[in-house]
Amino acid sequence: MLSLLVLESLLVSIFITCEVNIRVYARLSIMNESVSSKDISGQVGMSFDELWDVGDRRKLGSIVEKDNGCTVNSEVDYSSTIADHLESLFTRAVDKEHSIRLLSDRADVYIQVSLSIYSEDAPPLTFERKYINWISNIGASLDVDLYPFE
Repeated sequence: MLSLLVLESLLVSIFITCEVNIRVYARLSIMNESVSSKDISGQVGMSFDELWDVGDRRKLGSIVEKDNGCTVNSEVDYSSTIADHLESLFTRAVDKEHSIRLLSDRADVYIQVSLSIYSEDAPPLTFERKYINWISNIGASLDVDLYPFE
């Protein structure tokens, strides 16, 4: 019985450690070279967190934008699970799925769901079918970047 309690305590400790040692940032971006960010926003019919146009400078650094774009960020805390971040993006954009898909059918539009994951160890990368289908339905690519904690 004591060994079972020790094992259970160890498993809980490992679980808590894994949850604390991961940070996730998620966003849905729509980019295009010829349509302004305001026009993209108007065509989709939703409010975006970030808008930029060709020639704008990024907030941090000296990179100059080469395309126009709009970004919707996940609204959950960075310590939330990957699934929670995807659900946040899904909830914010699901009613605009058709409008986003119409844009993605244009050859000059690029749509991407991005996950930036900071972790001490390899994080679990399991994506529910619901989110894979949604990403496919809006014509987006999925970009997952893994970074070690420094």
